[in-house]
Amino acid sequence: MAIIKMNRITLLALNEDRDKLLSTMQRMGCVEVSPLSEDEKERFIIQKKSESPSTAGDLARLSWTIDKLSVFNKQKTPMFGKRPFIDSDIETSVFSNMHTTMENVARAEELERENGETQSYKTKLQILAGQLYPWIKLDIPLSRIIPTSATFQLLGQIKKAEWEQVTSEWSDHLVYAEDVFTKGDTLYLWIIGHIINKDYIISALKTFGFVSAQLDYDNQTPAQKYSEYISEISKCDQRLAQIHECFLELSGQLTELKTLYDLMSLEQQRNDVYERSIRTESTFILRGWVPEVLKDKVTEKLQSVSPVCSIDICQPSEEDEPPVALMNHRGVSPFESVVSGFALPSPLGIDPTAVMAPFFACLFGMMVSDAGYGLLLGLAIPLFIKFYKPSESSKKMMWLLAIGGWFTVIWGFIYNTWFGAQLGYRIIDPLKDSLTVMMISIGVGALHLFTGLGMAAYMNIKRGRPLDAVYDQLSWLLIILGVAVMLISPNLSVAGQYAALLGVVIVLLFAGRDKRNPLKRITSGLGALYGISGWIADLLSYMRLFGMGLATGVIGMVVNQLCGTVFQSGIVGKMIGAVLFVGAHAFNAGINILGAYVHSCRLQYIEFFGKFYEEGGRPFKPLNTSTRYVYYR
Repeated sequence: MAIIKMNRITLLALNEDRDKLLSTMQRMGCVEVSPLSEDEKERFIIQKKSESPSTAGDLARLSWTIDKLSVFNKQKTPMFGKRPFIDSDIETSVFSNMHTTMENVARAEELERENGETQSYKTKLQILAGQLYPWIKLDIPLSRIIPTSATFQLLGQIKKAEWEQVTSEWSDHLVYAEDVFTKGDTLYLWIIGHIINKDYIISALKTFGFVSAQLDYDNQTPAQKYSEYISEISKCDQRLAQIHECFLELSGQLTELKTLYDLMSLEQQRNDVYERSIRTESTFILRGWVPEVLKDKVTEKLQSVSPVCSIDICQPSEEDEPPVALMNHRGVSPFESVVSGFALPSPLGIDPTAVMAPFFACLFGMMVSDAGYGLLLGLAIPLFIKFYKPSESSKKMMWLLAIGGWFTVIWGFIYNTWFGAQLGYRIIDPLKDSLTVMMISIGVGALHLFTGLGMAAYMNIKRGRPLDAVYDQLSWLLIILGVAVMLISPNLSVAGQYAALLGVVIVLLFAGRDKRNPLKRITSGLGALYGISGWIADLLSYMRLFGMGLATGVIGMVVNQLCGTVFQSGIVGKMIGAVLFVGAHAFNAGINILGAYVHSCRLQYIEFFGKFYEEGGRPFKPLNTSTRYVYYR
């Protein structure tokens, strides 16, 4: 249970050793380089670094190409596939073939551009063909549908009901209309009329919603033009299929693309770190942070790479704000994700991981509460980690669930719940001993809250303020325990009363100890005593341990009863019942494991951390070999 103590590190070295030093620091993964302050940027003349082929533009192009080709990759990979390892030999090979790989990137970009243009052209053709389709029965070229000295011609569409109204007014006008195509209640018409009626006819048509056709009037008939469009669309489809095949072929280069992306990302990280240095034509200075326990190792390693470099490691000053990294035993470290998920502790605070871990696992187990589900978590997850080797962050989360699974086995054994069924023994039955389980939940919650008080008292004592521990923590411990003794044990009620009264007096007199006015001090004490309602609410919130544990067991029992009924329907019923049993229990386990994790986090963040936790730490972000697609040795 510790926050790693950080030391300031300053490195002065020659530019010619830059790549070796930064690569060594990256492989060690324990040195964070601080950015230059605005004052330093103004005080020093910073020599520009030379251009590197590892640019943000190339990385963006590689990333796009990888995402694009991954869609076409037909190679089957496991859901949680292993990432390949690469060493210095592979790195050299990948960079030697970098030109060819970037040519593949350019090829993918060209194919995408051509694909977009072809798709746009095809869409345009489809729109034109769709507009022309209603007129393909016309047996004259569209170029001939033009006005003459004596007539006018129109192509367009109108609703059938409106057309009947408008034609009823044309009985004495020289107008001919041909219904070329009908779609639903819409008529597609070819209208020819005498020129003297043109203005009247057009005005009447517009009044009734006539829409003129927007066509390409050339020397072909509509059927010929439509056939031409369809032929062009077919050519577009053929080209799109060829482009698809080209993408499929390029997807075979995904491994090289991913490896180059990660190697260039690592190089980009080193260049970004170098940008944080004070540079001259021949030297550079880096400043940052290193864990105190590793300072000798870092010094020895860097000087073995560059014997002429100068390294100074010292304690941080009062003005410094060192980054925060947590260090715990391997059995506890998975629970660091719970702490960091809330907020890292202040550099002057305390890491609660070791104290919180057993409570988190216990609360998780009480809420899942089925030993069968716990066995699955406790056995399957370690095997998964061994064979699939997930990332460090994923591994921590998985180990947390595995540890929670073993605590689930313990509570499931106590509750006698195994995949919703009960074996031939009884310790505590949540259905029949509901009050007992409620009292256990409240008891576990009280112990959890008192531990939080103890952590706060420890921090006060560690900082040389033992009286604050008495005023702010011991007082509430006396009040809560005193009230609990009065309620639970009548024989000890007098002792409980005295303990509670002593706690009340301490709170009244010292909760407002920063105020000199006695009246204000007592008023502050009375306001602080109102906090007893918060304690009651905190204790009652642990009733969720009973509610969620009961829900898991009851749903499991219902699933078993349903499957038992289905099983009685012959061989088909047994097959359906087996599938139903596995699926329903998987759903029950999944939903309750998720709920248990979320509510366990809530109980830590609100009830437990609220008693003592001081947040505000900045995460330690060393230069490292963290990659997306491969493992870098």
